[in-house]
Parts: sequence; structure tokens; C-alpha cells
Amino acid sequence: MLGRGAEIRCGGSTYRPLLAVRRPGDRAARWLAVGMCLLAVANGRADAQDCKVASVARPLTGYNANIETYPALASIKLGELVEFNPKALADVGGYLRNVTGRGAIPEWYWAGGNCNKGADCNSLALAGVPLGSTGTAEWNTGERRIDDLARPAVIARAEKEMERALGEAAKAGTDLVFRIDNLHDLDDSRFYDRRHVRDYAELVTMTNAWSRVENRLRQQGLLRPGQMTGLTAHNNFAFWQRRLAEGAAPPIVLRFENPTQFVAEFDIGVRLSNGYNIPLIAVEFEQGHLYRPTTQALREVAAKAGVLVVMANEDNYVGGKQTLGPGGRAITWPSAAALCGPKPTPPK
Repeated sequence: MLGRGAEIRCGGSTYRPLLAVRRPGDRAARWLAVGMCLLAVANGRADAQDCKVASVARPLTGYNANIETYPALASIKLGELVEFNPKALADVGGYLRNVTGRGAIPEWYWAGGNCNKGADCNSLALAGVPLGSTGTAEWNTGERRIDDLARPAVIARAEKEMERALGEAAKAGTDLVFRIDNLHDLDDSRFYDRRHVRDYAELVTMTNAWSRVENRLRQQGLLRPGQMTGLTAHNNFAFWQRRLAEGAAPPIVLRFENPTQFVAEFDIGVRLSNGYNIPLIAVEFEQGHLYRPTTQALREVAAKAGVLVVMANEDNYVGGKQTLGPGGRAITWPSAAALCGPKPTPPK
């Protein structure tokens, strides 16, 4: 019997069934109390460090990307991570629902550490934010590098985009992965004007901005406790290795471009993937800006990553041949992770 005095602890609060019930109805009473607990988590009333709720798992079967526009719905397969550019969509919420309806996982693309030429870059320049060049690669025609991510105008810009993305997911009732692009400094002058090399504290401003927005929407009850939301760690694994060792909430996807060229950084991602059980997606290009990968180098990457995608051209970030590797391919996410997710053990 689960009586009136039975208790369920959730964070710093205690929840009790409203009435004493005998078996088998005690299960209903307990679930009622659990439901009260989850509602409290969503509204921010429970103690963040103590609350434990069931995890959410999403099998990952591949990566379907079009960061200039969006993957066509007919191309989307069950279990894929589907990356799209919200600027190309008139109805973002409808697209999120359609992707989810096909059993896939939507990923929001944002230039992040670069600004788009025009109104985006102009607003930062007017606020006194120093802007650099993105080098001679193709994206230099449409983007500029933000040389100081810690400026208030840059942080406000980030929170605005993050709130927009999470707000759309909240209204649509879908999961959402968020990619902040261009937070890495590739060690090649052809990619970036390196007058300003970003330090760790500067990069932290972006992940802190995400945590503030995500936490606020969960505390307001706009995001459900079981609604998966989180960041992609993209090309900046040394940063995430330190971030996680300091107890930060983990990203839910790891992705690395050009792994056959930047082997040491990619291998950090392999260790993070194994140590934190986060799926690792490797993206290579048959024709890259700097080189062409060898067949042997691709085999070595495929032996480490969960998914290897080989796209035809680095200037056309669409589709690609996919190989499933031995690495983990399930996105396992603690519900309301920003509020009460357990801290994983750092990889050795």
C-alpha cells in the first residue's frame, strides 16, 4: 500500500500521493507524485543538483545536412541528424515537426563565431565589435570573423538566436540540436586572419549563453522535461575536453570536419566520444579547400567515428556518402539536463 504518508523526494522538495491507495492502484499514485516532481522541474522549483529523471535515447543512423538551405523532406530517413539553415525557411516550426514526424532529429545551423555580411555584421560593427576576415575560403564571400566573442553585443546576439531556436522547438514540441559554427581557430592563414586568437574564456561565453537561455525556458515550463535540447561540439574538441573536465553540461553530438588533416584534434573527439558516450560524426570532402584525403586516411577515420560522411565538395555542404563506424551512434540525453543532469566522469 502506498499511503498518504508515502514520500517521493525530488530535489529539495517532497511529493506525496493525495490519497492512500492499495495495490495495484499504488502505481497510479506514485506516478502522480512523479508527475508533480517533473512539473516542478519544468517550473524551476526543484533543486537542480538532486533531481533525477529518466534519460531520453535517440538512435543515430546518419547525418543529413544542407547548411545553405535545408534537406528536402523526401531525403530524410529514420534516425538521421538533419541540419538545416533556418534563414531559408518561411515556416521553421512546420519544418521541425515534419523532420520529427519522419523519426529524425533536427539540428539548427547558426554561423555563430562569424557574422553574415550585411545587417548581421553591420550591427556588430556599429556596437564597436572588431571584425576580421575569414580568409580566402569560399565563405569569405558571405561572412566575416567576429574577433571578440566576449563583447556584450556578441553575447546579446547569441542569446537572441538561441532563444529563437529553442522557442521554435518549444512551440513545435520537438527536440532540437543547436550548432554554433566557427568557434574554432584552424591553424592555417588561408582560413582566418589570426590577428586575434580566441582564448578559452572567450569561447566559454557562447556555451554560457546557451545554458542561460535553455535554463530560463525550462524554468518557465516552455520546454518539457523530456524534450531533448543541446549543443553540437563542432571542430573545437580541445575546448570541450577542458569544459567537460570542469563539470559543464556535455554536448549531445560531436562533429569534426577534415579529420584526416587535423588528426590530433580529431583523436581528442574520439576520446570524448568513448568517455562520455556521445556520438561522433566525421565529415570529409572529396575536394577540400586544402587537400584531397587519401583512401587509407579515410579508412582510419571510419575505424574511429560513429558516422563518416564524405561530401563531394567543401563549398557545397550537402549529402554525401556515409559509412557507419564502430563508435557510439545513440544520442543519450538526461531529461532537463541543464537543470538536473548527472555530471559524467571525465575520460581518461
